Amino acid sequence: MSKSNELECSLSYPIEMAISRFLDEESFSFEDCLLAKHLKDK
Repeated sequence: MSKSNELECSLSYPIEMAISRFLDEESFSFEDCLLAKHLKDK
């Protein structure tokens, strides 16, 4: 939930990301999204 708040997204997104990460190891994770957000903010 705290990562959901960091990304300012609803709770459904982290659940969807967790499921897709389980099904496909190459899918995006929260860490990927946080890195992209930090790089965009620089």
